[in-house]
Amino acid sequence: MFRSLTLLLFFLLSSIVINIINSSSASSNDNKNELQKKFIGTFYASHFFINIHQHPSSFAPSLHTLACGDSVKVYEISGKGAAIPEDWHSVDIETTQGYVQKALLSTERPSCMQKNYPKFFDHLHLEPTDLYYWGKLYDQLIMEKTRVR
Repeated sequence: MFRSLTLLLFFLLSSIVINIINSSSASSNDNKNELQKKFIGTFYASHFFINIHQHPSSFAPSLHTLACGDSVKVYEISGKGAAIPEDWHSVDIETTQGYVQKALLSTERPSCMQKNYPKFFDHLHLEPTDLYYWGKLYDQLIMEKTRVR
């Protein structure tokens, strides 16, 4: 009787250990498929006002508006399902994670009109909705060099 209880306990414990090992290996495989974020650097908004989008598209909903000279943390996203177009950056600002067109960001702090002439911009009394619409305008502009001679 004692021997049968010992064998039963041994098989029960071994099945528990096997389940634990299988579940830990499955979770480590899940971690390999998750998106990986690698910090690239701090970039600056280089245009009047720009929007951080929910998805890498100029038609995606805007999450936050940046003024010229505002800084964002830029990340490279890799892993399964990390399909970000080449002309977009994945960015973080405070608690907001989104996407900004690469052409609207600079690695160096730009010289901005709103920073150089603050009294002028204070008299404009721009509301948050105005900032949003200026940002949407820059989203729709096509930034290319002219070919006219």
